[in-house]
Amino acid sequence: MNIAFDAKRAFTNNTGLGNYARTLIQGLIANKPNNNYYLFSPKKSPSAFLDFLNSYSNVNIILPPSTFPALFHATWRSFVIPNSYRKLDVDIFHGLSNELPLEFCKNKKTKKIVTIHDLIFVRYPKLYNPVDCRIYATKVKKACKSADLVVAISEQTKRDLIEFYHIPEQKIKVAYQSCNPIFFDEPKENELNKFNKEFNLPAEFLLYIGTIEERKNLLGLVKAIKQSKFDIPLVIVGNKKDYFKQVMQFVADNNFSNRLIFLENISTQQLMYLYNLAKIYISSSVFEGFGIPIIEALASKVPVIAHKDSCFPEAGGAYTQYTDVLNSELFSATIDKVLEDENLRKQMIEKGSEHVQKFTLNNTSNAMYNLYLELM
Repeated sequence: MNIAFDAKRAFTNNTGLGNYARTLIQGLIANKPNNNYYLFSPKKSPSAFLDFLNSYSNVNIILPPSTFPALFHATWRSFVIPNSYRKLDVDIFHGLSNELPLEFCKNKKTKKIVTIHDLIFVRYPKLYNPVDCRIYATKVKKACKSADLVVAISEQTKRDLIEFYHIPEQKIKVAYQSCNPIFFDEPKENELNKFNKEFNLPAEFLLYIGTIEERKNLLGLVKAIKQSKFDIPLVIVGNKKDYFKQVMQFVADNNFSNRLIFLENISTQQLMYLYNLAKIYISSSVFEGFGIPIIEALASKVPVIAHKDSCFPEAGGAYTQYTDVLNSELFSATIDKVLEDENLRKQMIEKGSEHVQKFTLNNTSNAMYNLYLELM
């Protein structure tokens, strides 16, 4: 088959949507090498992802013509790409990040798929600029209408598409995503010791990874840790938004700064070390499309605590501990429960490691490829 992607995020986004695009593309290329792959992007950036692509002769990166002004790259993505994939005789075109190009002439040859990650902007519109909400809604609706198949990254997203936009259930398939394969590796002890020494980390710590914004609820986690019976610090990794000020105001008011450690500019390799050193990984977010850090933690053999609602039970499986992260007493009690019960932690690690195998790159890329075959 000739398979094409809107790969903008794979080249330009270092976090969520970019990670999804890169892992899916890498998994398909590595596991299904008999196809031709076309990656459309307004630009490409030097990275390990690009190094990976350069090792395959059946991968083609398609950029706007050099004469095409950078100011109009969005126009190229929306209107010019369909002409290109028609000429290339593409069988599948996959929009990896909630949108598809606009076609003025219906192309019966190419089947179109769009991945929808979440409708958080619908559930929590106050967290977004109103103009952005309208743009996101328009793109998602148009993409779902023109797609031959809508891929939701979780059952939660599928339910939201049906509830809010009335997308026919038979048009939606759930295909889970993977994480960087590095998190399934077991680091060497000397590597961990070197990292630990470099960052001067405590012998035991809890771990939070995520943007510091209202939906991720770091303040709720800080409040829960303050009530905990255990004097264990929290390591925090994430970009700081305006919400960070609320967190630090609480910390200042409660003289709590000695329990928090903020780390910045952490590489993927270093993130893997952090997971492996953590006592517990805690996801305090109230809503996500899926929850990649949860499977990164489970792959790294770390016990996980997460919110009881949204998609988290899908990502975390039966042996993650779930709680109400908006109730600081319940949240704190769950943290204490896991910290004080070594047998529980061992069971969470063992069963979590079994559960997370369904999200390996091989399994998730095979699942997506089967959807391609089914559609064709």
